[in-house]
Amino acid sequence: MSEPENLPAAQHETADITLRPMLIGGAGVLAVLVLLGGLTGWLYPGARDPHVVRTAALPNYPAPALQADPEGDMRRFRAEQLTQLNGVWWVDRTTGTAHQPIADAMRRLANAGIADWPTR
Repeated sequence: MSEPENLPAAQHETADITLRPMLIGGAGVLAVLVLLGGLTGWLYPGARDPHVVRTAALPNYPAPALQADPEGDMRRFRAEQLTQLNGVWWVDRTTGTAHQPIADAMRRLANAGIADWPTR
């Protein structure tokens, strides 16, 4: 298909945007950043010092405390949980379901294998 004869020759743009609008836009962005930095410094005057750590004071609750010995309570709780986790006990004796530690169960399974497990 041929071009019509009455159209001018094709041309291209040499530049999409000139330097002046780019400089004005960059100066505007820079001005906004400086303005926001100044506003932040004015609203939070002590925030610029990285060596100052400000924490809220912990409330001093009056006696009686909820726990007389929190560390001892935690030690006893952890010992009870570990005893239950690592112990062997009946879950339901009528169905023959028992609890055993995971390491023991994995060791038994590795030695005996799984019944009816497909092999390749």
